[in-house]
Amino acid sequence: MIFREPALVAASSRRPANMSLNYGPSEGVLDNRKDFLGVLGIDFRRIVCARQTHSANVMLASEKDAGRGALSYDDAVADTDAFVTDRRGLALAVLPQIACRFFCMTR
Repeated sequence: MIFREPALVAASSRRPANMSLNYGPSEGVLDNRKDFLGVLGIDFRRIVCARQTHSANVMLASEKDAGRGALSYDDAVADTDAFVTDRRGLALAVLPQIACRFFCMTR
């Protein structure tokens, strides 16, 4: 499911492909992310991913965070459940055990 507002792209996916490196089989996850996010014009290698803990922790993501957790769950932002950013084109991802959510400010 993809929602587009004038300055925001939000996408959510549960099936048919796993996009979480910490839930389910990890084979093909990076290819799934590349294919899904590529349609939206988002480089899957630059997404910022959280290691969700079901807390109230929110992080301000900056350009230096680009790619954290994109290729390895171990590199994801620890103990974080939400992000905010003021950086256009920096995609933010929350990848729980259910539907994965990606957000990117385009303008």
